[in-house]
Amino acid sequence: MNFNKSELEQKTVKQLREIARYLQCQTGDARERANKQTLIDWILESSSAPEIPASVTEALTSKPEPAPVVPASSSSSDLASVLAGAIQEHLQPQAVQLDENQVINLIKQHAPKAEPREIVVRVADKPKVTLERQHKAFDDLLAVSAQGLNSMLVGPAGSGKTTAAKNIAKALGRDFASISFGPMTMQSQLLGYEDAHGVYHETLFVKCFRDGGVFLGDEMDAASAAVLVTINMALANGEMATPAGMIKKHDDFVFIAGANTFGTGADRQYVGRAQLDAATLDRFCFIAWDYDVALELELCGNEHWHHVVQMYRINAEKHGLKVVISPRASINGAQLLAAGMQQDKVEKMLIFKGLDQQTINKIKGE
Repeated sequence: MNFNKSELEQKTVKQLREIARYLQCQTGDARERANKQTLIDWILESSSAPEIPASVTEALTSKPEPAPVVPASSSSSDLASVLAGAIQEHLQPQAVQLDENQVINLIKQHAPKAEPREIVVRVADKPKVTLERQHKAFDDLLAVSAQGLNSMLVGPAGSGKTTAAKNIAKALGRDFASISFGPMTMQSQLLGYEDAHGVYHETLFVKCFRDGGVFLGDEMDAASAAVLVTINMALANGEMATPAGMIKKHDDFVFIAGANTFGTGADRQYVGRAQLDAATLDRFCFIAWDYDVALELELCGNEHWHHVVQMYRINAEKHGLKVVISPRASINGAQLLAAGMQQDKVEKMLIFKGLDQQTINKIKGE
């Protein structure tokens, strides 16, 4: 809500508690014990509520009487009921009738509009493909991949790089394959090998390179130097030598790399990351793939839990903690909460994960 401090100070403690309840500030017991100034501080700190029109907030701020009580399981409909009653009382001399649906429409009109997440892709000689709930940078990745260029998605763990690569393959009507690199990944896992009987065992990378498709090389900045040289030569020359002979790159082959760093080596959060040389970096179009908070909320579906995860993530970053709080915590946590699990258990399982109490306190902002 766009209340300022002076507006909130005009409200009664009971009205402030109802607003705090709707914004899900603290627990019910904490709200009941809180004094007026504490409630005002909580409301001002909250950023999870939709925008409310000035005409609505005026109706609330102009009445010194206590506001109607919002049920514990408050929703936009509950808020609308409270606001409708307040506005109706405020406008009685003018005999204007407002119901809950009208107030809900006012809220929707002034709430932040979510960007369309649906993308319809048409490729020649193929049926159109409709994709929903895409990352904010998906259009850039699709444009690069459609031109046959290789890309490197750089972002934190859990930001949706693998999902994006799969959706690129779906959008372009091509096969998808992937590998997750590590220091022990061998060249044979890319090029294939001959067994003791002289039989060649082909890899998904070879098949994709030769026949066309979208190939994801995840954790690219964790690959060994030998593997990086193999990839670099294949992308640079358009062909590569395998135990079965030379193969040429198909026109429909696209390589997407996933990385946590821009090839600069290990940092505070991602240890064991290699520095990528200029020749390797030159083969890729770099696309920053950060957390898409709006998409995270859409997939999570639990506004309160999503707000908690964002707060913990910000606190962890502020203190420079080696903690990854990815959208998986929002999405999986919402599922567990919906199944009836207590929030403190969800936090232990998905966020704190065995951290010491001092670190947990920093994440909680205590």
